[in-house]
Amino acid sequence: SLLQSVEEALEERSLTIRPASELQELDSPDDTIGTIKRAPFLGPSPSEPPAEDPLSSPLGTLPPPPPGPNSPPLLPTAWATMKHREDPERSSCHGLPPTPKVHMGACFSKVFNGCPLRIHAAVTWIHPVTRDQFLVVGAEEGIYTLNLHELHEDTLEKLISHRCTWLYCVNNVLLSLSGKSTHIWAHDLPGLFEQRRLQQQVPLSLPTNRLTQRIIPRRFALSAKIPDTKGCLQCRVVRNPYTGSTFLLAALPTSLLLLQWYEPLQKFLLLKNFSSPLPSPAGMLEPLVLDGKELPQVCVGAEGPEGPGCRVLFHILPLEAGLTPDVLIPPEGLPGTAQQVIQVDRDTVLVCFDRCVRMVNLLGEPTATLAPVLTFDFPIETVVCLQDSVLAFWSHGMQGRSLDTNEVTQEITDETRIFRVLGAHRDIILESIPTDNPGAHSNLYILTGHQSSY
Repeated sequence: SLLQSVEEALEERSLTIRPASELQELDSPDDTIGTIKRAPFLGPSPSEPPAEDPLSSPLGTLPPPPPGPNSPPLLPTAWATMKHREDPERSSCHGLPPTPKVHMGACFSKVFNGCPLRIHAAVTWIHPVTRDQFLVVGAEEGIYTLNLHELHEDTLEKLISHRCTWLYCVNNVLLSLSGKSTHIWAHDLPGLFEQRRLQQQVPLSLPTNRLTQRIIPRRFALSAKIPDTKGCLQCRVVRNPYTGSTFLLAALPTSLLLLQWYEPLQKFLLLKNFSSPLPSPAGMLEPLVLDGKELPQVCVGAEGPEGPGCRVLFHILPLEAGLTPDVLIPPEGLPGTAQQVIQVDRDTVLVCFDRCVRMVNLLGEPTATLAPVLTFDFPIETVVCLQDSVLAFWSHGMQGRSLDTNEVTQEITDETRIFRVLGAHRDIILESIPTDNPGAHSNLYILTGHQSSY
C-alpha cells in the first residue's frame, strides 16, 4: 500500500551513524534527521590518520625476529583457500593505513569509537570498482557499513533494515542470517551500494523509489531469501581446495541443508536436504574437508580427556553416506567437551577446549610436527589460527602462542575493557566495552600487522 511505502521510505532516512560534535549529548544518539552520532576521538584532527588505540601496541613477550627467506611457515599458505580464495588485488585496496606485517606482531587498530549498535557479526569487503575496503556489521538494528578508506568521516551507513545475526561474504554477494523468522539472505553488495548512492542524492524520493522496487521481478531483486531456510539456526561456509567447490551448511530445527555455490549465477543452490538430529539450540557445526571426497563431513562435537597423547573423539555427520538418526552428539558444557574446531591443514585440526588448544589429525591423534597442546591461563572464548601461532581471545584481551614451542609470542590484557570477536573471515574484527559499564557504547577494532589467518 502507499502508506506502507511511505513508512518504509521514512525508515530509509535513518541511514547513517555520524561523528558527534564534542558538545553533543552521547546519550541521545538520534538527531533531527534520523542519524546516530559517534563519540568523538580525543586526539588529532579529522584530517590526520586515526590514532591507534593504546591497545594497538602488543604487550608482553617481544616477537622473535622474522624467519629467514628459506624458512617456511609451520602451516602452508595454500590451505588458506579452504575458507576463501585469496583476492590477488587485496594488497592494492584502499583501506586502513598500511601496517607493517611483523612476524607474530598482531595489534589492535581502532576503526570506530562509541558505536551504539548491538552488533552480532562483522566482515570486511572490497568494492570491485572503487577498491575501497568496507567494514560490514550485522546488528539488532540492521546491517551497516563503514568505509575504512574514509575513517575521517567516521560514518556508519545503514544498508539493510532487518535484524542480522550472521554475515559472510562470497565474491560480491553478502550472506546474512536476517529477519524476525531468520532466513538466509543473499545481498548484491555493489547493487545495494549504488542504490543507496542514488537514494542519498534525492533525500526523500518515496513516491517512485519505493513503489518501483515493489514491481521489480524477484529474480532481479538486490536482496533475496535463499529458499527453504526459514528458521535457520546457524550457518557455515567451506571451500574444498581439492575441487574448488564452495559449500554452505545451514542448520534448521529439523533438517540440515547443503548448498553449493554456482559461479555463473553467483548464488548458492540447494544440493541436499538431510533429516538431521541436530539439537536446539544448535551447538557445533564445523565442516571438515577430506582428500578424495567431494562433499565435506560435518563435525557436530568433539571431546577428549586431558593428558598428553590422548585422542580426540570427533562426532561426524558423513554427508556423502547420508545422515543416520543414531549419531551421538555430546552435550555442551561437560568437562572435556570442545568448544571450537577448525581445520587448518589437509590433516591438521585445531580443537579448542576451555583453557587449552590441541593440534590433532583427522583421526584425533596428536600431530608430530606441531606442539600437541597449547595451554592458556584463562577461559578461551575464540581462537584464530595464523601461519605460525594461535591467537586465543578472552574477555579482557588476547594471547598468542607459538605452534612450534607453545611459548607466548604476544599478549594484550586490559581489565578495564571487555572484548569480543565479531568476525575472523579475512580480517579479525573485535569490539570492546567498559568493564564497569556493560551498557556503554562499544569501540570497534581490526587486528592488523599479522599474517593471514585461516
